[in-house]
Amino acid sequence: VGNYDLVINDFEPVTAWACYIRGIKCVGLSNQFSLQTKKIPKPKNQARKTVKIMGYFAPVNTGYGFHYKKYNKHIYYPIIREKVQQLRPKKGENFLVYLPSYDYQFIIEILEKIGDHHWIVFNNSIKRKKRHKNISLCPINEDEFLMELARAKGVICTAGFTLPAEALYLKKPLLAIPLKRQIEQQYNAAALRDMGVTTLKKFNSNQIDKIRAWANQPKVMDYQYQDESDQLIDRIFLDYIKSLISFEQLSI
Repeated sequence: VGNYDLVINDFEPVTAWACYIRGIKCVGLSNQFSLQTKKIPKPKNQARKTVKIMGYFAPVNTGYGFHYKKYNKHIYYPIIREKVQQLRPKKGENFLVYLPSYDYQFIIEILEKIGDHHWIVFNNSIKRKKRHKNISLCPINEDEFLMELARAKGVICTAGFTLPAEALYLKKPLLAIPLKRQIEQQYNAAALRDMGVTTLKKFNSNQIDKIRAWANQPKVMDYQYQDESDQLIDRIFLDYIKSLISFEQLSI
């Protein structure tokens, strides 16, 4: 990193610590950075010290966060990839399910008990397309996934950042399930819940009634996400230039 004046880091520790050791200015740019903001919704049972510890995972001089809402001037709307922006969403009859941390056989056991709806499950362990009762099983394929996302009646996924943001952008009803011991997902779930999105602590047989209730009356969240990429890039470099001017003035 010694050859660079400025490094932009997306919560990646090796580069961040290399900049710290070499004294290179490093700017954070991630959803995780926004979790340190005081105004964002926080999970009730989560120790806030954990978020402070995250600052040592990938140390940066300053940063800018991404979140579902703008809780302060340092937080920006999610960057929606061009392929998603080009989709023409419509309301279909199938629910898209992407829960990569769960075994797809376990997902089948849950969803086959909600037989009054059709589910399309994408999973890395599925090698070819097949059908099981009211469930379509699909291997991971970006183009097919986006096609199903565009016409989904609703989306069930973890409380990571990218897919929930894309579902909200496409105005798809969302049910989010944060991964256990994933601090950023717990915080994202708290923010989604505060926005009115349905969230569950776990995906298991005890939640079948709640999943069915959500599917029977899927709720669309009407959020308008503007593309702020240009403004964000300008902000990063203007702030960087200001830091250089301040440094020179202090050196005189």
